[in-house]
Amino acid sequence: KGVVSVGLLKSEAGGPLTITTVGKGGNLGWSWVFAPYRWKFDAKAKTRVEVLALEGKPVMAKMGRYPLLGYGLMGQLALSLSKGLESTRHQLVRLYHQKTKTEFVYFPQPIF
Repeated sequence: KGVVSVGLLKSEAGGPLTITTVGKGGNLGWSWVFAPYRWKFDAKAKTRVEVLALEGKPVMAKMGRYPLLGYGLMGQLALSLSKGLESTRHQLVRLYHQKTKTEFVYFPQPIF
């Protein structure tokens, strides 16, 4: 339930940069699953949200003991990473297009 934007609160452009938006049933990051078990992006609730938070180290230990759990979680991880990469690609294309549109001017005739 709810909507969360994922990205960087302080980007090189100076302000916040939203990479993707996560809604009901979505996964909010997986970088915490692997050592050093830290988040790599910021998240900001855009609406009231309900979440289930997990700690990386104990989850990885359970996945090692219960292969079916590990298989299911890794399947979700692969799907989430795929969606995240696609969303990131779209955001980068939009940013690149905005930047090049303002930096380059089209001259229909030679300027010299």
